[in-house]
Amino acid sequence: MTSDESGETLVQPGVFIDRGVLIDLFQFWDACKAVGASGRLHELTGWNDLKALLDSAGVDTDGTKQRSAMNRGMNAFRGLISSFRSHRLYSSRVCWSELHHTLLEARALEALVVQGVPQSLRAKRPQMMYRVALQESDYDELNAQFDTFRDSLNLDYGIDVIDVEDPARRLSVTPGDIWEGAREVWSQVLMDVLDAYVCAAALLVEAKILLSDDPVLRYALELLNDPGRDWTLLREALGLAPDAAFPTPHTPRYAPPADP
Repeated sequence: MTSDESGETLVQPGVFIDRGVLIDLFQFWDACKAVGASGRLHELTGWNDLKALLDSAGVDTDGTKQRSAMNRGMNAFRGLISSFRSHRLYSSRVCWSELHHTLLEARALEALVVQGVPQSLRAKRPQMMYRVALQESDYDELNAQFDTFRDSLNLDYGIDVIDVEDPARRLSVTPGDIWEGAREVWSQVLMDVLDAYVCAAALLVEAKILLSDDPVLRYALELLNDPGRDWTLLREALGLAPDAAFPTPHTPRYAPPADP
């Protein structure tokens, strides 16, 4: 745990969602999309209404197992929203700072290895030796590259939202406000699953590193970071039935590629 200058506690990112929960989240959102929640969202007054809508649409027709998966996905997403509202999930300022440090350290290590610096010296905070030579343009370039990476993690399931106004509570929420929050939540989810603060740095320095020891998830992450791939392959790599409105986990048909 760390604190920012105002003393507010920040939650450090960690891998708090395993592959099973990630699948449940995908299933929950697929179900929302399949039943057309976007067209009826204005009718919903709470999570129970959404659950009733999903139940009435028959998304759990395969029995208790399907219903349990949907409930786990919904509860996981509710927990994420609660965490997002209760804490500043690793503020952007701190996130960018850590990403920069990770990138610089990786590049510094490469440079020091090329220069033949002994390992005993490389282990002594090499980023301090390297940052002195950095220019503002270097940071601008890293920011631009990482913004592109972050934007690729934003998922839009086409759920429409409406303006919310409550004068008694001085509350006014616009669709833009809601989507900004949703993007931030989803970005945080996927970043935590991917260890992305480090994974993104590794990608930017062209290091072949993914910090997951789950070979299926490793392959899925490679697909996710490949702009030439589509979601069908990613869903198959995660063990999701590609054509089901409410997919069921199954044994993946794709083996992770062998390391060169």
